[in-house]
Amino acid sequence: MPVLGEIKRGYEIGKWAKGKYVWCSCIDCGKERWVLLYHLRQGGEPRSLRCSSCMGRRLPRQPRGERAYNWRGGRIKGSRGYMFIKLQPDDFFYPMAGKNRYVAEHRLVVAKALGRCLLTWETVHHKEGCAKDDNRYPETLELLPAPHIHNTITHAITRLRQENKKLRDENSKLKNHINKIGGNLNGK
Repeated sequence: MPVLGEIKRGYEIGKWAKGKYVWCSCIDCGKERWVLLYHLRQGGEPRSLRCSSCMGRRLPRQPRGERAYNWRGGRIKGSRGYMFIKLQPDDFFYPMAGKNRYVAEHRLVVAKALGRCLLTWETVHHKEGCAKDDNRYPETLELLPAPHIHNTITHAITRLRQENKKLRDENSKLKNHINKIGGNLNGK
């Protein structure tokens, strides 16, 4: 174990930076550490008399949540158009939140209407023709028991739209054909 004030080269103690290091102790917690001689003042003491963990505790904490300068009410719009709400740890629905403490608003609305947290496999579906930020339950939202049901509904709607477009195109072609034939019959 080194003695306070002992000086060694960086390669001797496994440091990346070249140069000499001195063994110092923190004035708050007494933790001893190697300090680069370059980081010493004229009197031979480190520029900071505290270790990094004690220094971090002494820095003023930035205001968080409602007191932060860029607080936007805890409601943000995600990249896919869904709204997200920030929850506090004491909130009943907090278990639904992700690592960043946000939960999708449409899931939160349904959970509050049911009076319980939604299970991870339960899917909330926006009904056909509803915007992603229109979160009214049960008018625009419905709870589906499994993701595969949501996928089935979504694919069925897409398939029906394609069929509808195909039938409309065919119908307009038939109308045009009938108009041509009818015009020829009336002209003769």
